[in-house]
Amino acid sequence: MGLLKKTEPTKPNDVAQSAPFAMPTLEGTSTVYTDLMTKQIDLTRARGELQSERRKLERAIEEDTTVALRPSVAALLGDEDDSKSHSLKRIAEIHRAVNDIDIALDVLRERISVERGKTSLKVATACRPEYARRVAVLGQALRAVQAARAGYDEMVDEFSRNEISWTSLVPLQPNFLGDARDGHVHRWFRAAKDAGYDA
Repeated sequence: MGLLKKTEPTKPNDVAQSAPFAMPTLEGTSTVYTDLMTKQIDLTRARGELQSERRKLERAIEEDTTVALRPSVAALLGDEDDSKSHSLKRIAEIHRAVNDIDIALDVLRERISVERGKTSLKVATACRPEYARRVAVLGQALRAVQAARAGYDEMVDEFSRNEISWTSLVPLQPNFLGDARDGHVHRWFRAAKDAGYDA
């Protein structure tokens, strides 16, 4: 008969993780959100290109010393098309286009904000089991801290009861945890319980 393989006993409070957790993204959760973000990127890029074109046209106009004539006036005079007039006309078109893009971007930002809220709720719902697991793990660790603190406090109390001067050991009271009977850890457990988590 073969030897039975010895297994480690499972601790009742252990909370295991079956597989590595991958946080869902907003883009991977909502195609609407992805489309809105893509549209925002496209419009922002288009705005930048228009502004770059406008700056080039303005520089060209500054360097052009000729008098700008409307195309109809240039035709009456028999002049060639006036590039300065065309540039001014194009700058006006760009101004209108950029203004339209700015309005569209404002609308998009509002839509993105609304969709981000809706999609974040979906992501949070999908993450609830893993979040609850991690709250439970944190709860286990905090219970261990509570037990360790109780042991530490017990020894300090023994020193006091026996009138032993123990400062040579260097006192290290965990005052950052708050009161030993109703401190930060206790409040954390109450908050977790109120939120519906088994910590």
